Amino acid sequence: MDYVTAHYPAEFIQGLFNLTEQQINVALTYIESQLTINNYQKISNCPLD
Repeated sequence: MDYVTAHYPAEFIQGLFNLTEQQINVALTYIESQLTINNYQKISNCPLD
């Protein structure tokens, strides 16, 4: 997650962890969704169940 939040290119992360294109896409989609949820929780100050 740190590489994504530090704005490293997807290709760099993919190469660093020797991921396929499908694997990096799934990982980035998951990370972005978690960042969105975390940001919402910070803004709304209420946990999502």
